[in-house]
Amino acid sequence: MLKDIPGLSRAAGRITAIGIENIATSLQTVSKKSVFVCTRTAMRDGHYSAAEAYARGCRVFVAERGLALPPDALVYLTERAEEALGRLCSRLWGPLPEDMRVFGITGTHGKSAVALLTAGMLRQSGRTVAILTGDGADDGKCFTPAGVAVPDAADIWRFLHRCGTNGAKFVILELSAYMLKHGAAGEIPFAATLLTDLAPHHIGPGMHRDFAAYRAAKAALFVPPTQLALLPAALAGAVDARVPTAFYGNHSGLTVQDEGAAVQGDVHGRGLTLCCDGLRYAIFHPVPGDFACRNAEAAAVLAHEAGLSAAEIAQGLSVVTPTGRLELLACFEGRRIYLDTAYTGEELLRALRVLRDVTAGRLSVLLGSVGGRAKERRAAFGAAAGRLADFTFFTADDPDSEAPEDILRDLVAEWPRLARYDFIPDRAEAISAAVAALHSGDTLLILGKAQDDTQLTPTGKVLFSDREIAEAALYRL
Repeated sequence: MLKDIPGLSRAAGRITAIGIENIATSLQTVSKKSVFVCTRTAMRDGHYSAAEAYARGCRVFVAERGLALPPDALVYLTERAEEALGRLCSRLWGPLPEDMRVFGITGTHGKSAVALLTAGMLRQSGRTVAILTGDGADDGKCFTPAGVAVPDAADIWRFLHRCGTNGAKFVILELSAYMLKHGAAGEIPFAATLLTDLAPHHIGPGMHRDFAAYRAAKAALFVPPTQLALLPAALAGAVDARVPTAFYGNHSGLTVQDEGAAVQGDVHGRGLTLCCDGLRYAIFHPVPGDFACRNAEAAAVLAHEAGLSAAEIAQGLSVVTPTGRLELLACFEGRRIYLDTAYTGEELLRALRVLRDVTAGRLSVLLGSVGGRAKERRAAFGAAAGRLADFTFFTADDPDSEAPEDILRDLVAEWPRLARYDFIPDRAEAISAAVAALHSGDTLLILGKAQDDTQLTPTGKVLFSDREIAEAALYRL
C-alpha cells in the first residue's frame, strides 16, 4: 500500500509485506497491524513515540526524518507527514459509499451551531446523519465525547468509515483552523464545504502567527476535489478559484432575513423570513440573538444543497435548536435556564449580551474551567462573567487532578471589583444552589458540556448530567 503513495520513499527495513489494518498517530491507537505516522503538532511530536510504538508491535512507520529503530522496522520518509497521512487514510478506508455525502464546515464563529442546525434539519426530514463537532462525534449509532487531543486525518477517516458502516447518508464535519492547518481534511471527497465567516481570531503563540496564516489554514478546506464551496457573499475570493463556488446571502437564490427579536409563549427567539425557490416563509426560530439569523442562513443553504425543500427547511428552523448553543433547558414560572458550551471570554460575553436583552430580572451564570489545560483563557473567561452577569456561581467543570480552588484563582485574576460571586466546588450543589436562587423573571446560564454526561475528576470519569441536576432542582422549587 505504501509504495504507491506519492511523496513516500523507502528509507529502511527488511519487511516486504505486511497486512495493514490501521493507521495511527498516537500510542493510544497503535497496534501490530498499524502504520505509525510521525506527525508533529503543538501537542506532540510522533518521532519521539516511534520507539514505544515499535515496542507495542508496530513495524511500519512514516516519518520526516530517520528513526533509530531495529532493522526489521520498515520506515518511509516524506517531507510532510500530515499530507502523507491523508493519502494513507484514503487508501486504507476509502472509497466512501457512493450514496454517502460529506459536508465540511469551517469559520471563525458559528461552526458548531451551523453543523448542529443542519444535522437537526436533515434528521427532522427523515435523513440519516452523522456529525463531528468540537463536542464529540455521533457516528449515527452512538455519541463519543471529544477527548483532549484534536482529531487528525486518521481520526476523521476512521470516523467516516464507521459512519459508512452504520448507514449514514450524510456526514457533517466541523473543522477548525488548527485541524485544517495540520491536514485533517486531507483527501476527503467533500460534496460541499461551507465558510461561516472569517475574523482575525486565534492568532498568537501556539496558534497562527498572523491573520494571513489563519486565513490560509481555513482556505485548505476549499480545494479540489470539493464539489461546491458555499461562502458568504462578502468573502468572494476567499477560496481556490478552481472550486465551484456559490455565495449565500443577498446574491443567492436562498436568503434568510432577520425580522428581529420575537417571543412565542415562554420562548425567546428570532423572527426570520426564508426566501427560497420563489417562496417566502415566516418563521419563529427558537434561538435568541442576532447571530441566530446568520447561523440559520448558513445551515439553510447547506440543507438545501443536501436536497431539502424550502418547506422542509422552514419547518426545521421552526423547531430545531443547536444543542448547547443558548439552548433553553427549562422555563418554570418565569424562571429560565439555558445551557451553553462557551469556553472563551469572547464566547461568554456574546451569550450574556443576548440573555441580558431577554432577562427582566437577575442574570446569573454558573461556570468552571477544565483542569490541567487552557489556563491562559481562564482570567478572560471569569472576567466576562463578572462584567455582564449579576451573579456568578463558580464550580468544578472537568477539574481532572487540578484542585478547583487553584482553577478559581485563575478565573478571578481579572475579576471586576464590584462583581459578586460564590464558589461551590461540588458541581451538583452549585447547580442546585443556582436554580434555588432563581425568581420569576430571572435567567440562569449553565456553562458546560451539553452533549456529554460525564465529569473528569481526580478518580477518573464519572457520570454527571447538568440537565438532570438542574431539572431535579427545579422540581424541588
